[in-house]
Amino acid sequence: AAIITTDQQGAIAMRDAVREAFRRNGIDGKIILDEVVLPGTKDFNTFIGRARAKSVDVFVTILFQGSLSAFAKQARQQMPHAALAEAEMFEDESEVKVSEGALVGHWYVNIDDASTDFVEAWKKAYGSLPGWGSASAHDTLLLLSEGHRKFGTDNSKIAEMLAHIRDYRGAA
Repeated sequence: AAIITTDQQGAIAMRDAVREAFRRNGIDGKIILDEVVLPGTKDFNTFIGRARAKSVDVFVTILFQGSLSAFAKQARQQMPHAALAEAEMFEDESEVKVSEGALVGHWYVNIDDASTDFVEAWKKAYGSLPGWGSASAHDTLLLLSEGHRKFGTDNSKIAEMLAHIRDYRGAA
């Protein structure tokens, strides 16, 4: 996996939650690249080139409007079989339109309030309340981990598994 994050406090907190979820699930070694970019960044070719050289199969994007669509188009051009995962922005109609279809068919999570059980477990483990997006990041990584355990790097089978999830009860 490669993580790319906008340099903004909330985005960094979400990236940290994603990294922690990878660690808790014993797959932190799967994070091959992790980069923070300035807000408004539009050129991701160097990062995507490094990801291609390292055979990355999924990008976890924590990017804002404009940057996300630019990233998705460049990733589709250079690595058409790589999957994208994001929270919230994939459903932004204007971002989807600007991406010219590059965001369609990828994974995203709607951020919701954390469940009481998740908040209590987090407080017990870390002595504080979970940050924004932590529960959704946790759910995202659990589902991706499950897909990886079942199907390895077969993105089409993982995508099919995710498409058939109904009534999921997780941290968010």
